Amino acid sequence: MLEENQNTHDDNNRFQNISVGLLVDDLDERENLALALKRLGVTQIVEYPTIEKMWTEVLSRPTSLIIVDIRLMNREGFYLKDHPLIKEGRILTTIFYNSSDIPLLRSLGNFSYYGKIVRQANYCGPLNEILGQASHVVRLENKLVD
Repeated sequence: MLEENQNTHDDNNRFQNISVGLLVDDLDERENLALALKRLGVTQIVEYPTIEKMWTEVLSRPTSLIIVDIRLMNREGFYLKDHPLIKEGRILTTIFYNSSDIPLLRSLGNFSYYGKIVRQANYCGPLNEILGQASHVVRLENKLVD
């Protein structure tokens, strides 16, 4: 029993080195994603209501990963692909979309993203996979810096 509790504790601490930004239009979905991230052990979650807010906040406080609603990638002169930290590859970007947004996925062209999450009832599975990969990238980057 103690071993099982230790494994659960270790799993919950697995992603503490990851910070995640959420730029998702639907408040309920944003809250569901944040809850799933917390369940997976992410302690640094920043929610952005607009791309404009995300743009400025990420410059002063970058996150490891940002989950972006495909419908919010380009608004009022702000184009996610043009954000300096995203262009430099310093922030991993994951696309959030509904099944009705699939035509928009085709229009991403050469935009480089780290993963996709479709709107669904439970986000723990896809987030666990993306966070696992992102955690590996962050650890490698930290080794290069050290």
